[in-house]
Amino acid sequence: IVVEKLDVVADKDIAALAEKYRDVPIDVLLNNAAINAFRFGISRFGKIDYEWFEKILHVNIIGPLKVSEAFQANVMASKQKKIIAMTSTGGSIGDLKVPLNVGYRTSKAGLNMAMANYAIHLKSKDVIVGIIGPGTVDTEDYMNAADPATVPRNYQMMMKAGRLAPRTAINDMIELIDRMTIEDSGVFYRWDGEVLPW
Repeated sequence: IVVEKLDVVADKDIAALAEKYRDVPIDVLLNNAAINAFRFGISRFGKIDYEWFEKILHVNIIGPLKVSEAFQANVMASKQKKIIAMTSTGGSIGDLKVPLNVGYRTSKAGLNMAMANYAIHLKSKDVIVGIIGPGTVDTEDYMNAADPATVPRNYQMMMKAGRLAPRTAINDMIELIDRMTIEDSGVFYRWDGEVLPW
């Protein structure tokens, strides 16, 4: 497993990383880039920070697609041939019930569409494009805080609503990615393998 840090909206950085791995087969290219407006900028109707909205769209949609195309040949040269996009259950239009976080949710719905299109494009090449929502994950490890009072209020509410421990989400996603076949390409999955509505 190789982890690379990359500015996914910097074309020069993408090109440099692609050159670094030229002719190296990549079994699973996992795109994990996102800005969540929940933490950066205002994303409520009437107070939308449109400068942040544009940045979110560039990072969350265009960046992963550019990276995927830059490494397409590497993936095609591998055994597993998998490109995985980390999306969000918040990108489901069918599940939308509360008008919150419009920038982030719009970007993830856009990523889903971009990757579903890309899946169709690559199907004849036997490349699997996975679209996976990892769920709400406690990436700050607040679950193990020595003093629960130090956990920010919005995170306390999320944890009560069923935030996942990182290990749970990661293990489930690894199992899902391992069993993906070409029939799963372009399908919108939750981390546990449940198919989500578009």
